[in-house]
Parts: sequence; C-alpha cells; structure tokens
Amino acid sequence: MKFKNRQQPIQLFMIFGVFLVVIALLFAFFPTNSGVQVIKTFYKHEQKQEFWNSYELFHPFMKERFTRNRYIDQRSHIFVSHFGVETYELEFGRSKKVKNWKMTQDHEPIEEVFKVPVTKTYESDYGRFTIQQDVFAAKEDGNWYVLWDYKY
Repeated sequence: MKFKNRQQPIQLFMIFGVFLVVIALLFAFFPTNSGVQVIKTFYKHEQKQEFWNSYELFHPFMKERFTRNRYIDQRSHIFVSHFGVETYELEFGRSKKVKNWKMTQDHEPIEEVFKVPVTKTYESDYGRFTIQQDVFAAKEDGNWYVLWDYKY
C-alpha cells in the first residue's frame, strides 16, 4: 500500500508535465498574432462608426497622411452620408508575413509587417457592393499599428 501512495505524486507530476508540454506546443504552432488583432480591432471600430478610435490605431506613417479631424470627417461623410450605410459585413482573410514592406515608394521599408486581406460588404442606397483591401500591421515602439498601401 505504501508503494502505491508514492507512485501517485509521481504520476500526477508526469501528467502535469505532459499537459504543460502540450500547451507549449499549441502556443508554438498556433501563436496569437497581435498584428492581425490590431487590424480586426481597427475595423470593428470602423464598423461601429467609432472613427476616432480607429484613427488611434494608425501607424505614424498613416497619421502623416490624415489629421485626426480630416480622417473622421471624411470617413463619416463618404460612407455614412454619401453611401447611406450604417454598418457593413466584415471578412478577414489569412494573414501573411511580409519582409521589407513600404507604404509608398518614398517611405523607408518596414522590416516586417503582416498583410491581411479585408473584405467589407455594404448594403447602401446604391445597392450592395464590396470593397476588398490588403491591410498591413507593423510594430512600432512595442505597439501594433495599421497601414494601407499607397504604392500606385
């Protein structure tokens, strides 16, 4: 009987060890990606017409293109006033890591970004239409931010 009692703690320890290894492997093969998450958060704000919140998730390069007030006014004016939409359906494609990506031809390359295809489907005064856009996320000073592609 004493022999069985000694084996129980060892067996529990081994089961716990296997459990920790499985959890570690899950995180290794299915990592959470904050770059993708910031894009999803950005568009959830946009979907709710919280343009001031989505603006805060822009990369500093994007903030060079839009002042806060201009961005909020234009997004509200174009999508809500002109198109007559209250919200839209969102679909996110599979993310892809991109090395040395540039927002414009003139910008310095960003060492690593995540590219996520985003599809927005609107039901508007002008019918149903879809906008597809590749959206990028880059880490700057420890935080993830959203960028759009302006290489045209």
